[in-house]
Amino acid sequence: MEKSVIDYLYYDDDMRKIIEVDAEFERIEMLSDRIAEKLKAKLTEEQLKEFHKFEETVMEEYSVATKLYFRQGVKVGIRIVSESMFD
Repeated sequence: MEKSVIDYLYYDDDMRKIIEVDAEFERIEMLSDRIAEKLKAKLTEEQLKEFHKFEETVMEEYSVATKLYFRQGVKVGIRIVSESMFD
């Protein structure tokens, strides 16, 4: 079965390469990495395993939420175009 247009736009690697990250994103990403590394240095092996599970779960949650926001944004955009053309 052929990929949907939304899946093509969201998952296509070439499409993702052209999306630019702004300075605010980079700043927050660096801060997040720095805080995580400081925390990891203080954890026991067992706590570190749990922290990695937590990180993976948060990233999965973020990925699913981003996909849902993207889909909804595309749908709203299509409705706006549709309404403006056929009103």
